[in-house]
Amino acid sequence: MSLIINQDCVVFNDIILDHANVANLIRRNLITDAGEYYKPIERAAREPFSQLFTINEIKGKDVLTTGVSGDYFLSIAKYKPNSISVFSQNILDKYFQELKIAGVLTLNYNEYLQFFYGNRPFNNYTLTKILKILSKESCDFWIALFKNNNPEIVLKSKLFDQRPVNIKNALAFNPYLVCESEYLNTKDALMNIYYSFYNLSSVGLNEIKKSFDTIYLGNIIGFNGLDKSTSRYLILNLFGEIAKKNLKENGIIIASSYTDVNLDEQFKVKKQNSLNIIKYQKK
Repeated sequence: MSLIINQDCVVFNDIILDHANVANLIRRNLITDAGEYYKPIERAAREPFSQLFTINEIKGKDVLTTGVSGDYFLSIAKYKPNSISVFSQNILDKYFQELKIAGVLTLNYNEYLQFFYGNRPFNNYTLTKILKILSKESCDFWIALFKNNNPEIVLKSKLFDQRPVNIKNALAFNPYLVCESEYLNTKDALMNIYYSFYNLSSVGLNEIKKSFDTIYLGNIIGFNGLDKSTSRYLILNLFGEIAKKNLKENGIIIASSYTDVNLDEQFKVKKQNSLNIIKYQKK
């Protein structure tokens, strides 16, 4: 692995991260923008799950979803798909995803809410309980990160997205957290779900040698101010390539966008406040 360290910028030239180096860089507060494979971790879902999916699009299905925040994976797991595959170009999403999965499997409902969404999250006592069942790779990362760092300092560092996170929104946005019984159902469902992670962006999904019933791409346009013509071009090309190589017959692709886009009639676009929910079904 090679690192280019400027005065206040770190660029990873390889997707393999040296966990100790990452912890040291955060400690020194050098990280502002670490390139395409390393971006700030989003701690929580930003779109309400119920606006994106129906149960029939998930239950018993092979699902591919964005790895951002870990919440989409867990809400999907609640509805008992056949398998869940997760993709993200940000390798740190894998570590956070696995931390949340381990959290559900080891913590009670209130412990989980406080640890991930509360006013004083990531306390060392609870973290120790979670680490016991993490993969070695993820465990090494979190140990290296918190060994000499106060959790509050880590959460305020550039490792994490700094938009507010709170329990109220977590309950409103995520079906697996609506109440304790749903949380426990999700815990049980995780025992019987095949899970895989792909370190890819949405434009690289054709590298996956598998087809899916449902694919959620996440917020593909976001707040980047693309004009409608450019947004339309990106969506048509992206959906077309994914449908050709990764989507089963009658499968569905779902995405969200904060940019209004005029699409062809085979696309269904539903407006939810300022968010557009885009769906395409392969015939």
